[in-house]
Amino acid sequence: MTCTSSFRLTAAVLLLSTAAVSAAACSPQAPSDSAPSFALTSAEAVVPDDRGVYPLNFIFVAPDSDTIWTDLNGLAFGGFDFAPGEFSVTQGEGTDGYLLGNISVEVAPPDTAVAFDTVELFYDGLTEPRAVEVGSWTIATAPAEEFATVTAAAEVAAIAGCTSANLPVAADVTAATGFTTGVPDVEATSVESLPAEQAIRIGLECTDAADFYIISPSATLTAEGSETAARFAPIAIGYQDIADEDLQRIRSRAG
Repeated sequence: MTCTSSFRLTAAVLLLSTAAVSAAACSPQAPSDSAPSFALTSAEAVVPDDRGVYPLNFIFVAPDSDTIWTDLNGLAFGGFDFAPGEFSVTQGEGTDGYLLGNISVEVAPPDTAVAFDTVELFYDGLTEPRAVEVGSWTIATAPAEEFATVTAAAEVAAIAGCTSANLPVAADVTAATGFTTGVPDVEATSVESLPAEQAIRIGLECTDAADFYIISPSATLTAEGSETAARFAPIAIGYQDIADEDLQRIRSRAG
């Protein structure tokens, strides 16, 4: 695709257009033998140190009878622990009895970066959690003054695919060099300064190592002859346009 997508600021990264499922809505069922199949995300989320929370989404595929819809009563990852009421499970559409799902949770980014590649799922009726692979995640903070603009430090930004995005900069910025995405699976193939739009346009190319990506761009901006290192809000890639082929790819990893 060659179209350009300016990122959207939304209340949540993922909208499944379905109802949230209570994790304790029914009497506990016998836990299934295997865990749902989770999407792999290549993510680095660096947020301003004055940001209260940052939303995370863990996408998965599970049968419509799976106990994750009713009996999930806790999760843990990267030193974070969440009890019922502190996360939500959303059920989406699917095929052949398998449904797309999302566990959404808000985290308070720590002063010291945390990294994780698995999430522990705690169920009613099980004494030990199930660990599921979710890709490669890093969550960190940086001083708020390092971000290019107030808009650049916005809470949530997202684009549908790995194509391109316009990032806001100050009106006097005339060039951007040394652009990085923060993750090895996403490359900036082009960087163009757009002074009239108070933005820089980046072209993006993703590997096929993950299903979704979260990047935390940074660049050196030139304004009035001076150079300044600047950060931009994390950008989630792919969450807004989850196709059936994505569901089938995630499902294929089920053990």
